Amino acid sequence: MIRRLITVGALLLALAACAPLEKAPREREDPLLTPLAAEARTHAERGEHVPAARAWLRAAEEHPDHAALYQLEAGEALLRASDAANAARVLRDVDTAGLEPAQQTRWRAAGAQAALALRDAAEARRWVEPEPADDAEAPLRARYYELRARAALLEGAVVPATRAWIAREPLLDDERARRANQEQIWRALARLPEEELRAAAASPRFEPPLSGWLQLVYLAKTYEHDRTRVRDRLLEWRALNPDHPAHDAFLQAILERHQELVRHPERVALLVPMSGRLAAVGHAVREGFVAAYYRLPPEERPAVQFYDTGAGPTTIAALYRRAVDEGAEFVVGPLDRDALTTLVRTTRLSVPTLALNVLDADVANQPNLYQFGLPPEDEARQVAERAWLDGHSRALAFYPQTELGQRLYRAFAERWAELGGMLLHGEGYDGDQSDYSATLRRALHLDASRQRHRELTQFVGANLQFTPRRRQDADFVFLAGTPRNGRLMRPQLRFHHAADLPVYATSHVFSGHPEPEADRDMDGIVFSDMPWLLAGARGSAREDGLGRPPAQINGPLQRLYALGADAFDLVPLVKPLQSYAFERHAGYTGSLRVDEHQRVQRQVSWARFQRGLVRVIDVEPARAEAPPVAME
Repeated sequence: MIRRLITVGALLLALAACAPLEKAPREREDPLLTPLAAEARTHAERGEHVPAARAWLRAAEEHPDHAALYQLEAGEALLRASDAANAARVLRDVDTAGLEPAQQTRWRAAGAQAALALRDAAEARRWVEPEPADDAEAPLRARYYELRARAALLEGAVVPATRAWIAREPLLDDERARRANQEQIWRALARLPEEELRAAAASPRFEPPLSGWLQLVYLAKTYEHDRTRVRDRLLEWRALNPDHPAHDAFLQAILERHQELVRHPERVALLVPMSGRLAAVGHAVREGFVAAYYRLPPEERPAVQFYDTGAGPTTIAALYRRAVDEGAEFVVGPLDRDALTTLVRTTRLSVPTLALNVLDADVANQPNLYQFGLPPEDEARQVAERAWLDGHSRALAFYPQTELGQRLYRAFAERWAELGGMLLHGEGYDGDQSDYSATLRRALHLDASRQRHRELTQFVGANLQFTPRRRQDADFVFLAGTPRNGRLMRPQLRFHHAADLPVYATSHVFSGHPEPEADRDMDGIVFSDMPWLLAGARGSAREDGLGRPPAQINGPLQRLYALGADAFDLVPLVKPLQSYAFERHAGYTGSLRVDEHQRVQRQVSWARFQRGLVRVIDVEPARAEAPPVAME
């Protein structure tokens, strides 16, 4: 055996002697030629990624001089095995002093990939913050910038993501890949609310080609309803940006999409209750629908027919058939959930139909059915997402003991768990009462603090100076409730030593109009709502020419007015929005898109109470900054 090892060693030395002298040491020390490395590669070629990772880790133990590279290989093998958690642990242990610059770029890319798989955006961003090594190969650098973009988008940071996509493009040698990269740039910037996009497009702070992309996306959104002017604006943009990397074919695709986006049907039917118990709701929707209708030039307005669904679900199928028989090419409605359920179960929808409510997936299975509503659960989920993106991870939750309160709480809790957050305490309260002390003491562990004080006093036998100490592990509060509940809850949180806990709420805490004296008690609360009710965001009555609703449409009915306006605007948009998943419509109720289930998804806007006024805040961090605008 010893003689055989000597013979093999002599043969290796002889082979080395035949090679140029300066390459011999590197070939003898090539870490990929060791037996365990060969075993790992064999496993990998067979698709056996976990055994490959084990072999690489054994190699790292046996060959400490090459441990860093072997650990990197093991981490990448675990990623291919979809074991991101163990891959992250292995990659964190790598001593990068043992890696060359290009290998360090590869290591950082693997770490970011693991963090993204674990939905840890901040960790992924930290991995790819440094620039990639200059000597790293182009495909690796392209992948590195892609990971940086994905991490930024996961944090909601649109502009940094766009910069990463822009840096990636010159590294792509395939025309189709470059075109797909430009689609990613468009998709990222299209997520910006129009008001922020407008400010960014006009700002001198952004460098080319980012500035050109911002201007391009902004003009496309601005003229999305004007098929004649959008072509002229695209030509003007190209003349001003002759060297911009956006391909002419890409501009042509934008134009073709806009031709689809503005094609109205000849006749539209609106099915809403104009009598009965939901008459006020139906009236608000109809008024918003009509207001949006009159925004169009007369030559572009479709014929609209109204049908009263106030008699209830029993007549809805007949009304729908009548609307179609009378020439409707597109139907909007019904609004009532029971009527919608009856219609879907009893009638084949023969024309595209935009329902103004949302059904469960197993019921809403007709190809011509699109769904658009204002489900409160969607807002609660977005509160969870906002808090997570703001860096919070441990929540307390309070909700009124009503059906709506429980729905909001369940939706928040489910989404919060999906994101990986911890719900430390969730408790319902009586929204008709004014004193929430008992609920807050339990949630904040103040009762336990007082009990410890009593026990210590008894043990010592003397009165001790005492200030109750709340729990320190919570880092924010989710609050579901009405304006009255919010005005009571926020001061009581301060009284119970929780003034420093951020509070996030749904739109239900906002009355829909300025009440600075009453709302001063809610200072600091961050809440979600639709742009229609938040001045300074696109969709406000002052900016868009929609006009304010009639005086009888106030409070919560204002949101239904905005729903009606968006419903009209969506008539020509639902199919194109479904076809182009990255497209967004800047609506009155929010930034709108159509998902794969033909449901209109709504991204809300965000605001904070400050000195009793509502101030719009950025939806996403690290993007086009604009000063908050107070409601007047």
